[in-house]
Amino acid sequence: TRLGVAPGAAREISAEETVLPNRTDWTFTFAATEGYPLEEGEGRMTVLIAGDEIAGSRSSVHVPEEWGREWRGDESRRMLAVMPVGAVLFLLLMAAAIFGIVRGARGTLEMSALRILAGTLLVVGVVTGLNEWPETMGGFGAEEAFSNQLGIALFILVLGLGFMVAGVALFGALAHSWLKDRGPSVSGALWWGLGLGVAFTGAAELGSSLTSSGPPYWPSYSNAVSYLPWLSAGAGPLADFLSATAVVLLLLAAVKVLRSKGRVWQAVPLLLAVGLVISPNPPGSSWVVWGGIGLAAAAGIGLIGALCMKLGWAVLPGLVAAPTLLEQVEVILLRPFPGSVAGAVLGMGVVAVALNYWTRALQEPGSDPEDDTSSALPPGAGRVEAVGLSGS
Repeated sequence: TRLGVAPGAAREISAEETVLPNRTDWTFTFAATEGYPLEEGEGRMTVLIAGDEIAGSRSSVHVPEEWGREWRGDESRRMLAVMPVGAVLFLLLMAAAIFGIVRGARGTLEMSALRILAGTLLVVGVVTGLNEWPETMGGFGAEEAFSNQLGIALFILVLGLGFMVAGVALFGALAHSWLKDRGPSVSGALWWGLGLGVAFTGAAELGSSLTSSGPPYWPSYSNAVSYLPWLSAGAGPLADFLSATAVVLLLLAAVKVLRSKGRVWQAVPLLLAVGLVISPNPPGSSWVVWGGIGLAAAAGIGLIGALCMKLGWAVLPGLVAAPTLLEQVEVILLRPFPGSVAGAVLGMGVVAVALNYWTRALQEPGSDPEDDTSSALPPGAGRVEAVGLSGS
């Protein structure tokens, strides 16, 4: 009755007995013979009985062992195919961070962008870490000393926050140092960016629909265990927006620098690598589809870069903000936990404020990428040093 299944439509598979000092518990498992639409596996129902009372009931899907092994093997092969590409991109990001540090030491880095990004992300990270401390403590085990686990958790939080703040701030500052803007007004840049972002998100969803179906989407419930669930739900979108915008700005600024130096052939594999990493590649889908979606994603990113060069780089924050804002609309519709709606509204508000500020900041001209190498060198540097810095 609880599971909505007629007794005649269920076939008993097992009955496991657990003898306790004062009662006997039972776990009954049934196979659902009706209403299971998938070709593989089997619908299962489990009923728990504690003594003479029903203690719980649930529905599940039994996955055949052979099918599960094939799925995990295919998933591993696809991860092995993506990991080298992702490792190369990670190394390039580390090189960009080092180059940003060098420019900062020589006084040619956009320090205002660095300070604003670092300060904002640091505040958001500290507030989020404190607010989500109950979830962190929920991962502690009873087999180790509490003080040891506390120290490890604090060390990981501080180290991770430091790397994230420093990396994103350097990426954003380096991109600002390379970009010069010309284009529409702030309002025009906002609308252009949001429109392009919605179009790019729709194209990405269309590409995902061409791959094999994965597990159903479930909203995140992790913020529900925070001290203030609405605060974590509102701070997360801001951090995601700032990080994604800084990385995308750096990518397209690097493409512009390569183009200005006549090295477009170096930008092509870079865009293709990014397209393959962000493209969906679930087990069971065709490798050709993955490659095609990756190629389309790379072409789409290149098209976005060309549009930014034509319309102005100020449209880019709006493009990145569009999927973040759409995610908050989804949270409002699903309402996964109490306070999620207030958190989503707060997230949309802070992202809108950051979007407006970043769009205005990109209206201010930066240094010319064609003069980047020479400006990064100290007075009196020779031609050999200039060539070496340009190559690196």
